[in-house]
Amino acid sequence: MFFKKKNFTCIDIGNHNIKVVNLNVDGEKLKLNDLAIKRIPNEIVKNGIIIDYAIAGAELKEVVNSMKNISKNIITTIPNRDLLIREVEIPLMKDNEVKESLKWEINDELPYDVENAVFDYELVKKFKDKLKFMVIVVKKNILKNYLSILEKANLKAKVVNIQPMALLSILEYSNLLNNSEIIVDIGSFSSQITIGNKTEIFLSRTVDIGGINFTKILMDNKNLDYKTAENEKHDLNLDTELSEKNDYNLNLDAGINYNYQFVSSVNDLASEINRSIGFVQMKNRELKFDNIYITGGGSKLSGLKDELGKNISQSLITLNNYKMINMNSKIEEQFRNNKAEFAVAIGLGISEVMADEN
Repeated sequence: MFFKKKNFTCIDIGNHNIKVVNLNVDGEKLKLNDLAIKRIPNEIVKNGIIIDYAIAGAELKEVVNSMKNISKNIITTIPNRDLLIREVEIPLMKDNEVKESLKWEINDELPYDVENAVFDYELVKKFKDKLKFMVIVVKKNILKNYLSILEKANLKAKVVNIQPMALLSILEYSNLLNNSEIIVDIGSFSSQITIGNKTEIFLSRTVDIGGINFTKILMDNKNLDYKTAENEKHDLNLDTELSEKNDYNLNLDAGINYNYQFVSSVNDLASEINRSIGFVQMKNRELKFDNIYITGGGSKLSGLKDELGKNISQSLITLNNYKMINMNSKIEEQFRNNKAEFAVAIGLGISEVMADEN
């Protein structure tokens, strides 16, 4: 692959951490030049949603000020839970009629008026008598709020991409997206299940299972407040995002009540993954899945992968194939300790690079 020479700064503002990477592209090489990760203050997040965009902007500004060579080519994304991604089929029509037709096709699926939506679309396949599009929708004020975080850090997004596309781009760039694949991004407050290939996203859904579930289990069983429970997870090595260590130990054999509930939460996630696969295969019977790629902060939890695999027939693979990306030696250790958290940010850059190539 040969790419146009370009620099990108990719920003992933989650509900737990802000992740920023500087990516340089030159010919066949992609190089990660700099990166940073910063915890978002607990007080500006409520039920997994950022509620104070001004403080989030100040946190982002602090992050980018600590980095070198921030590019004008800024790529960002918005949380998956705020997106609607659907495949829509419409009759053959003129190009200038497509947008209006898709707008009203998607209207019935929105919990708000379509006039309050921002949407984009991409042609997936052209049939003899119809067109299939992938349609992506977000509420106007949600997009505005997330872009305002960048504005408060004196930044302006050039591209807003979606996280499922970013993660699928990592597989494609690594030559792992030969067929349709499944990616599960396990975050702090929720997990995103994506099923897609090079041209289609068959399903992208958010399930409310993430690291917060383990915190709540400790709160309920040990009568702890949130902050104390988070510290307890740290002490038990249950949350690598709060720990200097790189492993998360579910401590499944300790034989105490809350460890049983840890397993129950993992099993709930397995059930949601299986339901998602069943839904997609019901509509696309020819699709077969051999592997499930897992990423996100929660994917680093020692014991989770094995426990999850007990209830899933596919092989579970950690999405950590970054062999085709060169790296500044000064950031190798920081990347190695946090590579699951940086997956979306890096994928945003790769997605844009591959779009330029096409």
